[in-house]
Amino acid sequence: MPEQSEGTTSKNGSGRSLRIQLIDTILVALGTLVTIAGIIALIHLMDVRTTTANVRDQHDECISAATDLMEASDYLTTQARLCVSTSDLSYMDSYLDELLHTRRRDHAVATLRRDAKDGTAATELEEALNNSNSLAERELYAMRLTAEAEGVSNIPKLVSKVELSSQDQALSPEQKHARAQEMLLGHEYNDLKSLIVKDVDECTSALVDNLRDERGVRHYERTPPPHVTRGRTSPRP
Repeated sequence: MPEQSEGTTSKNGSGRSLRIQLIDTILVALGTLVTIAGIIALIHLMDVRTTTANVRDQHDECISAATDLMEASDYLTTQARLCVSTSDLSYMDSYLDELLHTRRRDHAVATLRRDAKDGTAATELEEALNNSNSLAERELYAMRLTAEAEGVSNIPKLVSKVELSSQDQALSPEQKHARAQEMLLGHEYNDLKSLIVKDVDECTSALVDNLRDERGVRHYERTPPPHVTRGRTSPRP
C-alpha cells in the first residue's frame, strides 16, 4: 500500500478542523437563537401576565365601585323611608349626612365615570345618574311633606327649599303623612329603583367588556354584577 505524503495528511487534517469549527459555529448560533427565542417568550409571558393583572385590578375596582354605589343608595332609601314612616326627623339628618358629606355615591360614580368615557357604559351610567337624581328629589320632597305634617319649620336648607305643590300644601297633616309614605313605598318608587339597578348592571358589564377588549385579554373569571353577588333585587344609586 502506498504511503500518504505529509502534504496530503496536512490537507485532510485542515479540512476536518474547518468542518469542526463550522459545526461549532452553527451550534453556537443555534444556541444563541434558542436563548433569544426563550427570552422573547418569557418577556411576552410576563407582559400577558401583567396585562391580565391590570385588567383584573380594574375589573375589581369597577365591581367595588358599583357595590359601593348600591350600598350608599340603599342607605339613603332606608333613611328616607324611616323618616316618613316614623316621623322621626333624625333620619333626615342621617340621610343628608350621607348625601352631602360622606358622599359614597359620588365617589363611586367618579370611579365608574373615569373608565366609562364613551359608548354603552357611559350612556348607561348617565341614565342611572339621571334616574337616581330624580329619586333623590322624590325623597327630599317626601321628607319635606313629613316635616310639614309634624309642624316643624327648623329643618335643613336642602329640605326647606323644596317647594310643595299647592295641592299637597292644602292637605291635612294626616294626608301629608300618607302622601309622603306613598311616594317612597309605592309602585312608582320601586319601579324607578328597578330601572336604575338595570342601568348600573349594564354599565358595569360594559365596563368589564371594554377592559377585556382593550387589553386583549380573552380569558378571566368574570364577577357577576353586584346585585347578583349580594342577592339583591332592587338597589339604586
